[in-house]
Amino acid sequence: MGHLRNRSLTNLSGSVVSRSDSARLRSNSNRNSTPAGTFAPQFISEDDEPPRLGGIVEGENDFSGKRYVWLRDPTTAFVRGWIVQDLPEGRILVQCDNGTQQDVDADAIDKVNPAKFDKADDMAELTHLNEPSVIHNLHMRYQADLIYTYSGLFLVTVNPYCPLPIYSREYINMYRGRSREETKPHIFAMADHAFRNLIEEGTNQSILVT
Repeated sequence: MGHLRNRSLTNLSGSVVSRSDSARLRSNSNRNSTPAGTFAPQFISEDDEPPRLGGIVEGENDFSGKRYVWLRDPTTAFVRGWIVQDLPEGRILVQCDNGTQQDVDADAIDKVNPAKFDKADDMAELTHLNEPSVIHNLHMRYQADLIYTYSGLFLVTVNPYCPLPIYSREYINMYRGRSREETKPHIFAMADHAFRNLIEEGTNQSILVT
């Protein structure tokens, strides 16, 4: 039985890190399972079909011929859509995933990344590095219980508000002595990197937590 989630989060279309007061419910059936060739807990399926927004697979903008963009939205922070028409005076008509059409200034939009960047480990690698794309990536990873994400040299963490079985001895062994390129984002990777620098360079190390 898979873990259950609080579905009160916006289905991006919009803002992503807000959550209701009720705690997320999860199954404990796999809490003690041993990782097998993966850096995500075994109860997470990264191959689940991506959510559909307005009949479109989320992130499906590589070969569709549509120009997907993010728009600001007063309710959900951001909404995704595609440009259907270029209008005079630097304006465009956008068909939004929520079914509405909006006439907006061409400078008021942000580009959507190709689908291959969905749930990217390192947001510094995004083709279009903008606020909605960063939030979208964090949201997709959070929904898969991938709470750690790199942003260049930094490690971003989103509080899962529940225990996750990703701090066991098996996970410690996964990250011990391995480079960042060999592993998935995790606090253990940061700790091991600092420890190895301490041993190899013989200089003090520090990790800034903000």
